[in-house]
Amino acid sequence: MITQERSTGLEIRTRRIPGAPVVALRAWLPGGARAETIPGQARVTGRLLKEGTRKRDFRRIAEDAEGLGANVDSSGSFEHHHVVVDALADDWERACEWLAELVREPVFPEDRARWVSRQVKAELDSLG
Repeated sequence: MITQERSTGLEIRTRRIPGAPVVALRAWLPGGARAETIPGQARVTGRLLKEGTRKRDFRRIAEDAEGLGANVDSSGSFEHHHVVVDALADDWERACEWLAELVREPVFPEDRARWVSRQVKAELDSLG
């Protein structure tokens, strides 16, 4: 099933797979390397989406995910930034809340931005 909200362009896709006791949520945000002015900027920004929100810092996000047996991740690609939350199906409501929090309330903490920037720089240097 696919639904699209015309005024915002938000598209929601759902698919039920019988026997799979998990929910896999994905959010794709326009942007990415195609729009960046500094090489690696999209990759850094995408990764920072999971590094803190107005409600939780990166440690709390990781601890909460581990406590629930969930996976929380984010990244940047050529055309989008991605946020991922995978959880057990019974925890679907919390997974939806976390996805919305990561997308709508990121804070890009300075210390984490420096750390992620160093990582991305090293990755780009190794590719060069």
